[in-house]
Amino acid sequence: YEIHEKTPAVERLYVHLPGMNILTCHEEEDLQDILDNPYSQISMLTQWFVTNQNNSDARTLTYCEFPSKWTWNPDSKSWTRRKSKTPKIGRLRFIHPTNGEAFYLRMLLMVVKGAKSYEDVRTYQNVVYPTFREACKARGLIGDDSEWFALFDEAIIWATASQLRHLFMTVVAYCNISDVCLLFEKYWQYMTDDILHRIRRALQIYSYRPPPDQLKAMLYQELDLIFGKNGLSLLSYNLPIPRDTP
Repeated sequence: YEIHEKTPAVERLYVHLPGMNILTCHEEEDLQDILDNPYSQISMLTQWFVTNQNNSDARTLTYCEFPSKWTWNPDSKSWTRRKSKTPKIGRLRFIHPTNGEAFYLRMLLMVVKGAKSYEDVRTYQNVVYPTFREACKARGLIGDDSEWFALFDEAIIWATASQLRHLFMTVVAYCNISDVCLLFEKYWQYMTDDILHRIRRALQIYSYRPPPDQLKAMLYQELDLIFGKNGLSLLSYNLPIPRDTP
């Protein structure tokens, strides 16, 4: 291929959440032995943290910039100072936006320098954010969602509750919403019109108004089905699941 033998070389950098690094093993190896082996937990990313802990000059680089000054040794699973004067270009492996936190971790690794841990990646201006998504939002890497609120303001005029639920799934999964909870809380009632009708019809009490928590719980069930049919999990989007949701 034309890209072969070209300079500078490209180093593909792995990105993964804690404990979710890729492992290569022989089929006859015991899985539990592999999991219990500390060596199995080592990756390019975790060793970037370790190198930053032990070398102050390494902390001037982002993970993506690291191969320009350091070399990855796959046999020893370690970073060493680059001896060659020809630098390498670092490229983070692609992660689809639907992969949730992993996607936001990748986004942060493009800008955060010298992180010594996953916690450091989530830290901005001395504040440790609970999720990578929130850390991205604090850094201004994610928009203010105004375009999506405008979309729903228009959609609630003409769309059915079922259509709104599918729209919610699409926007949340594919449009990089920075505050999913705010979007949900503002429009969840519009997504329950048919659910409310089913409850009233079942009880034969058409003036009945169920508690909001009951409606939310049933709405979560409907959304969970929609997300599941698209290979996604509702739990990945930091929504507060009602206690009485099955």
